[in-house]
Amino acid sequence: MEVVQDADVLLQDDFSGAKIMEDGNRVVEAQEEPLVMEESSLGDLLLAGASAVEARDLIRASAMMAKVDGILHERSSFDRLSCYFASGLRSRMAGACTTECHRAAPANRLAAYQMVQEVSPFVKFAHFTANQAILEATVDDPDVHVVDFNVGDGVQWSSLMSDLAREGGKTFSLTALTTAGTLHAATPARWLSEFAESLGLPFRYDDEADLHELCTKINRSRRRRGSSSSSSVIVSCDVTTMSRTSTDASRMLRLLLGTVELLQPKLVILTEDELFRVGREPSRHVGAIFGEALQHFAAVHESLASCFRGGGYEAGMRLVEQEILGPRIEGAVAAGLPNGSMAGGADGDDVAFAFSGLGLRARRVSGFNVAQAKMLAGLFRRGFGVVHDKSRLALCWNDRPLTSVSLWSAA
Repeated sequence: MEVVQDADVLLQDDFSGAKIMEDGNRVVEAQEEPLVMEESSLGDLLLAGASAVEARDLIRASAMMAKVDGILHERSSFDRLSCYFASGLRSRMAGACTTECHRAAPANRLAAYQMVQEVSPFVKFAHFTANQAILEATVDDPDVHVVDFNVGDGVQWSSLMSDLAREGGKTFSLTALTTAGTLHAATPARWLSEFAESLGLPFRYDDEADLHELCTKINRSRRRRGSSSSSSVIVSCDVTTMSRTSTDASRMLRLLLGTVELLQPKLVILTEDELFRVGREPSRHVGAIFGEALQHFAAVHESLASCFRGGGYEAGMRLVEQEILGPRIEGAVAAGLPNGSMAGGADGDDVAFAFSGLGLRARRVSGFNVAQAKMLAGLFRRGFGVVHDKSRLALCWNDRPLTSVSLWSAA
């Protein structure tokens, strides 16, 4: 993954509504019938329950939930997803925006995440897009320092390290900023250090839970280099791996904005579920919001199931449902499905405005990055595609954006 100058020459069409449809280099098999909800009495009951909860009509909401229980059998995919929606509604009725009944053990959750990473384009899409943006933003910098909110098993950074080693002469520092809901493997520091040594790449890894302590460390490092510049600091925040409770979301937003304010990074990379994307135009009616959430998570499930089909991966899809998709649904519904924002009800435009006030502006996604994302989508089953605007790339399933990566840089 090299930084390509004038990469737009690779692109021969307008990607604003693009979707790969060629069959080359793709495993093509028959798809499952999509999850149909428009005429589903179960879906109607859930929508009615959500409206009653929002109106604080607990008697009607309880009646709707009782009807849902009467027809749920957890045999179909939609039944299983509906269980999580119903559980989230019950938590909201009780005023407890938590998902304790389905909260994953860290080891199980990380294992499920690694399976998604292995067999689907979701994680690769985010990693490749972020890494390419980092390479382009730091092409003239002598060192690169990434502050990662969700380091996980660290596999994203091995690819970047290989690219930096090929460029030669750079050092790479990685700080894992630990937060509530973070997916964090036990030993990324060790294996990443060993990998860097094999590449001959100067490397430093830190874990940090205190933002002010992190700022102190970075400023101390700058003084040692005789520079006050923050040009090489990159902040990477993947919201998709975090819990969707209002508490976790609000905490994460405060931490992200505080990090940007204190570190003044050269680049901020934000990976989000499309349903909660910053700046997304929200629906205002609770029925429309809840219905959109049903459609969104059904599409996520359908796209993942297409990747897990065959090869003995079917049992893995159940684990992903239980440890990632289900808790994400429960947390989102329990938190009230904030209107297009990751921020527990704050409008996404307010977040974009906050970024602007901190000296960040939307950064253009390069033509090479768009072409790379389209090529990746083409390696997976028919139905995956990519759309983009100036500063954002989105991975789609049957033209519905599911997850997006946006870039923000110093003005």
